[in-house]
Amino acid sequence: MAVVCLGWSMAVAHASIIAYVSDGSKLYSINPVNASVLSTQTLSIGGLQAMAFNSQGTLFGLFDNAGQGTLALIDPSTGNVSLFGQTAGAAPLGLAFDSAGGLFGRFGDTITGIDPNTGGPLGDFACNVGGASLAFGPDALAWLVNGPHLLESPSGFGCGSTGSTGSTGSTGSTGSTGSTGSTGSTGSTGSTGSTGSTGSTGSTGSGAGPSLSALIDIYNLGGTLYTIGLQSDGSLILYDFDGSTFTATPALNSLGALPPGSLAFAAQSTEFAPEPAALWLLGLGLGGMILYRRYR
Repeated sequence: MAVVCLGWSMAVAHASIIAYVSDGSKLYSINPVNASVLSTQTLSIGGLQAMAFNSQGTLFGLFDNAGQGTLALIDPSTGNVSLFGQTAGAAPLGLAFDSAGGLFGRFGDTITGIDPNTGGPLGDFACNVGGASLAFGPDALAWLVNGPHLLESPSGFGCGSTGSTGSTGSTGSTGSTGSTGSTGSTGSTGSTGSTGSTGSTGSTGSGAGPSLSALIDIYNLGGTLYTIGLQSDGSLILYDFDGSTFTATPALNSLGALPPGSLAFAAQSTEFAPEPAALWLLGLGLGGMILYRRYR
C-alpha cells in the first residue's frame, strides 16, 4: 500500500503553451514567453485571416477565399490546410471559441456562429459592431480591438428583427427663424493669456507604450489575453494582459517582436502527466530501494 501511494503521489501534471502566428501565407511556431520563432511552415493555401484552437487541440482557420469567409482545418506540423465550409459572403476578421465550445467568426461588422463540423453559419451573435478581430471574455461578451483600445459587445447587439424604422416623424414646423439678433459688441480680445506649461506628456495609457498605433488581433487563453500590436514604425509586438475583467485600455505586457506581416495569433495550453504504468514502475522501484536500505 505504501508503494502504491508513493507512485501515485508523483502524478503531477505540467502545463505548457504552444503558440502560433501567421502572416496569411506562413505559420510560425513561436515561444509564447518572448515571441521568438521556433519553426516555420508554408501554408498549402494562402489567405489565412484568423485562427483558433478548440478544446481538443484542433487548429481551425478562417480564410479569405476571394472575398468569402471559408473555414478550414490547419495541420501546424505540415502547414496543410483543408477547406471545408463557406461561412459568410464577407471577408473574415476574427475567429474564436467561447467558454461553452461554440465557434464564432467575425465578418465585416457581424459576429456569426459557425458549425465546426460543416463550416456553415448558425446565426448572428451580434451585428453592427465596431473594431476588428474577436475573442470572448470571462463575461461571455465579445471582445474586439479598436485602434489601441478594446471594445466589447453583448449577444444580440444590433441584430434582431430590423423592426419598423419608425415613422419619420413630422419634421415639425420649421418655426420662425427668429430675429437674427444683434451681433453684439465684438468685445475686447483680452489678453492672450499665458500658454501655460506644456506639462508632462503623460502616459499613453496603461501599458500601451508610446509607440503603439493599433491592436490587430486578440486571443483568450484561459483568462490570459494575447494581442498583436502594430507599432508606429511598422513593427509588430506580441503582448499579453490580464483578462479577468474588461477594460478598454488594458495594461499590456510586451513579450517580443513578431515576424513582419503577422496578423493572426492562436495558442493552446497542454498538460503532461506521466502514464499510470510508468508511475507504477517508478513506485515499485522506489519501494524496492526503501526495503533494500531497511534490511541491509
